[in-house]
Amino acid sequence: MWDEIIPDMPTEESKPYCICVELASEETYRKVFRRYPNMRYQVGRACAAAGYDTLYFELDLLPDVSVAEEAREANNPGSKRIFDSIMSQPVRYAVMNDYTRTINVSDPQPGACLNADTAIRASLLPDYEGDQTEDMSDPHYFDIDEDLGPNGFHAGPRNMDHQVLPPDFEYLLWSPLPRDLPTTRKDPLIVMAAYEANLDRYLRLRRPVMVAGEEYAVIRGIYHNTTFAKWWSLHAPLNGCWTIELAITARFIMNNDLSRISPDAPDEYCADDVPDMSSFRVAQACIAANYQDTYDALDPDPHRITYQQARQSHNPHYVRHIERRNAESGVKLDTELLRLDCMTTPDKEPSSLVIEPEIRACWGAVVKFHEGGIYPRDTCINVASWEHTICVPEELKRHIRAEGGVLYPESVGLKKWKAAIARRRAGESQKSRENTM
Repeated sequence: MWDEIIPDMPTEESKPYCICVELASEETYRKVFRRYPNMRYQVGRACAAAGYDTLYFELDLLPDVSVAEEAREANNPGSKRIFDSIMSQPVRYAVMNDYTRTINVSDPQPGACLNADTAIRASLLPDYEGDQTEDMSDPHYFDIDEDLGPNGFHAGPRNMDHQVLPPDFEYLLWSPLPRDLPTTRKDPLIVMAAYEANLDRYLRLRRPVMVAGEEYAVIRGIYHNTTFAKWWSLHAPLNGCWTIELAITARFIMNNDLSRISPDAPDEYCADDVPDMSSFRVAQACIAANYQDTYDALDPDPHRITYQQARQSHNPHYVRHIERRNAESGVKLDTELLRLDCMTTPDKEPSSLVIEPEIRACWGAVVKFHEGGIYPRDTCINVASWEHTICVPEELKRHIRAEGGVLYPESVGLKKWKAAIARRRAGESQKSRENTM
């Protein structure tokens, strides 16, 4: 259509949802509307992207929020006039649905707000020319250009900008959400809301499918927040995530409720080298909580992870028990604590000195996969670098980002700290001598 050729589209199935990946002329879109009047919202969306405000106002459309978001992001004079016109209306509608590629003109949702649920044109244009890695072609929540293959993956390189929360909008991480979100890049907001178990924000922001890192942020939120776990227990997890079900059960157990456990339930998450995973988990809990009587009644087999945990307990009973049982069974235990499994590391969410160059929700940004992860599928999630970035003043943040992203390098910080202590002690010594004179 951007070749100025309007094809025959005899059926509804043959009419594309998106006609503005590349932009045709205003006159071509006008011809599309005249030939296919029921495509006026597709034409209106193209007008918003291209800035064809004259044609847009000829279409007589309901003020649609997806058209408004498209116009705002296009950032040209014609698009701004379209955006201002829609935003000035007392009631706005959700006519176009980019997740389902449907247009509801018979019963559109009134009272809709700008909620970053629009696949704006810029997000469809590749912005990365390097080698395409696996995480750049993962299944996505939008397919308005209908290029998903049979495996559910997009063809060609993806635009990665949708994962980034621009610096101008980082304030949304710590501020009440406005009725109309000022950006379409909300994936990091979704991940943070789930991580913090902020249910109201999460339900407002989330998409019909989970974004990168969201599943593990939800799991972390469930582990740390009973009310978040309760809500999830009453709703089917997005994408049918069994890992979320495990997290809910764990949170309920920590609250002394065993109603989700069936005696004959299969152990879905079982380590190959742990013959009785249920006893192993209970043994870990007993050591952590110092439930010595229950631990002794369980009399668990020795294992390197429980041994690591026992050696960090203030109660020497557990180490003695494991070493005695080990002498009887001959199981090899790690006697060095140089490398701790995630399950036995005291600080499971360590702080960070890094200032992120950008707040990006993608695989590897806050989710780590490695042996012994504390959450299902051997994962850990930690947004410490995001939290550090949030706290640093804006002027200093811009400077550090330009310099490389670390606010307090450990070696430099230690030297400054020692020097400051030395100066303070010298000052105190001088003051003490003066007082005695």
